Amino acid sequence: MNNNTPWGRASQEIQDEFRYSREKYGDDFDRQNTMNDWVAYITQYAGRACTYFSDPDVKTTADARAKFRVMMQKVANLAICAMIAEESGWLPGRFYDGTKGEAK
Repeated sequence: MNNNTPWGRASQEIQDEFRYSREKYGDDFDRQNTMNDWVAYITQYAGRACTYFSDPDVKTTADARAKFRVMMQKVANLAICAMIAEESGWLPGRFYDGTKGEAK
């Protein structure tokens, strides 16, 4: 992939985040996450991303943009991990689905 394009740089950053998350959490952690968990993680980082421009501790626009980009890398990686979990059959049931924590 050409890292001299916006797509190439973004793809590389997402791949780097994916490798980091695999080393830190691994498949065992991902197997325990329900659909709700994945959406909550994604929402947490997406929500955090939009706060940096008003954060008094972030001194410059460049710093805010850099922090925004890191949060978007995490969001993209989490979405990919959620898709992998779904494809792998790892999404445990939710208590209100009547599956008692078992994947459907």
